[in-house]
Amino acid sequence: MANELSNLQAPAGSRRKPMRVGRGEGQGKGKTCGRGTKGQRARGTVPARFEGGQMPLHRRLPKRGFVNIHARRYSVVQLAAVAGRFSAGETVDAAALRERSLISGRVARDGVKVIGGAELSHALTLHVAAISGTAAETVRSAGGEVHITPRRNDYDRVRVSDVSRHFSDGDRVDTGALKAKGLVSGERRVWITGHGTISSAVTIAVGRISPNAAAKVRAAGGTIETA
Repeated sequence: MANELSNLQAPAGSRRKPMRVGRGEGQGKGKTCGRGTKGQRARGTVPARFEGGQMPLHRRLPKRGFVNIHARRYSVVQLAAVAGRFSAGETVDAAALRERSLISGRVARDGVKVIGGAELSHALTLHVAAISGTAAETVRSAGGEVHITPRRNDYDRVRVSDVSRHFSDGDRVDTGALKAKGLVSGERRVWITGHGTISSAVTIAVGRISPNAAAKVRAAGGTIETA
């Protein structure tokens, strides 16, 4: 073993000597070292961010303001308006709000949010994406119900390695089973991601699964159903 280690060497061509410049004109990179004649670029004084004299990028971009790409955008509706347009026992959702002209145009990206603590004398059933605490208390005190619908891009993510750890061959993996195992919580949809490995032949029936995770499940002998 010692003799073999002492004979180790890099593969041929993997290590090359750096080019030596400034060693005479006959060498090929002699007098000016490949930088041409006199000038700015011949002296190595050009910053990496230099743009030839035009207005540089850091001066072209605005410095004021901020756009939060993670902000939630709702179509906001006052509870007082809802109470005036809906009678007892009716269901309030995005489609019904648009029919009653409480929402104009398209619903915002994250759905409908009800705010305000107006007087409510009749029971309503609300299916909305968000609601203020005061509005929810008012609806429930009037005998109504509040159901929070998941946002369009709101998922609980579960790794395939966690599925393999908690489920055995032949098990059906759906939202209820994942909740029972403590892998997800709340009313959000489930997204199975491809992190890790899976060895159990299970049946996946959730809202979304990544292509990588789907390939791993099928390779392990499992199946995928559309939830």
